Amino acid sequence: MNKVILLGRIGKIENKGKFTKISLVTSIKRNNEEVAQWHDLVCFGKIAEILEKYTEKGCKLLIEGALNYNLKDKVKYTSIIIEKFEILEWKKAKDDEQISVPDYQIDSDIPF
Repeated sequence: MNKVILLGRIGKIENKGKFTKISLVTSIKRNNEEVAQWHDLVCFGKIAEILEKYTEKGCKLLIEGALNYNLKDKVKYTSIIIEKFEILEWKKAKDDEQISVPDYQIDSDIPF
């Protein structure tokens, strides 16, 4: 089983054409101190569209996904592919825009 569940805040969100990259910060307690942990997330299709439209830096996000490893120039990169998500703090709607997004789950046709 390959499953990751994270609750954190968006640091950066970037559209890369066929996919969207998000950096998510979580925290962990070490020696009675909060330590920030940064995670690289990747999403595709409808998930990418929804997250780009309705979130921004600082929004709180709960994601469920799978670890993904890539090797580039003999360096191993780890990212998390978002499979399910819940936006816990929304970007403010503009001009009384109604925000209504159904729960969304991607199919298994990830282009990897």
